[in-house]
Amino acid sequence: MKQYRLLFLSWRDIRSPLKGGAETFTHELMKGLVKKGHQVTHFSPQYSGTLSVEVIDGIEYRRKGNMFTVLYHSANFYFRNHQIIHYVVDQCNTHRFFSFLWVKRSKRVFFIHQLTREIWFYHAKFPFHYLGFVLEPLLLWLNRNDRCITVSESTKHDLLKIGFRDHNVTILPEGLDIPPLKQEDFYQKEETPTFLYIGRMAKYKGIHDALVAYREFNKEYPKSKFWVIGAFNQEYFSKTIEQELIKSSLSYAITDGRPDNKVDVSFMGFVSSKKRSST
Repeated sequence: MKQYRLLFLSWRDIRSPLKGGAETFTHELMKGLVKKGHQVTHFSPQYSGTLSVEVIDGIEYRRKGNMFTVLYHSANFYFRNHQIIHYVVDQCNTHRFFSFLWVKRSKRVFFIHQLTREIWFYHAKFPFHYLGFVLEPLLLWLNRNDRCITVSESTKHDLLKIGFRDHNVTILPEGLDIPPLKQEDFYQKEETPTFLYIGRMAKYKGIHDALVAYREFNKEYPKSKFWVIGAFNQEYFSKTIEQELIKSSLSYAITDGRPDNKVDVSFMGFVSSKKRSST
């Protein structure tokens, strides 16, 4: 099998303080490529406390600049090494590297998990949310002829509506990094209705909407519980979530990875995959 050298571009990596599912998926994808004998370099901005160059699971991670200047630094790295780089994978996660301006089409691969669309109105202030909402499909249209990787049929459908070509879009489904439980190992259902929310605490992730829905359920089933797992955001909690809890007369606790059954809502913070699968 021919071995390739690939350059991945993304504004976050597996060491980023803002890393999430997309960064985990990308790391696992690159790790699989390395195991097959390919050489992989990942280029991203440098965050405080991270190394400018390090190797993780055989992947060369390079970091330089901030989310704006990284555009120059990544292009400069490519031009200095373009003769040995076979493909450039430009990962669009709101932020993008505009590789269509400086990498020829035969070497380009566009990588996107999902479109941002209505998230602009949660995550940006006026007038930038309108600007982002209008410009997103226009900017994506510029990549319509590129080979494209995405993770779901729904995102592929969104891309085809913009003008991407069906035969150019490949779906790589997301997987598990832990062995799935056998049915006989499932816990018995609790008599007390219990809801579990897993996701980083952010406005656009929908945690507030989930709490509003739980509030209505809790009125009819006051013994029910709501567990929240995900990186804790103290500012958003104090300004929004805590106010909703007080207004709804829901008791709550902030714990360290385990639910508090004495309260309605338990915020458990970030819980590792290993711990989630064993508790």
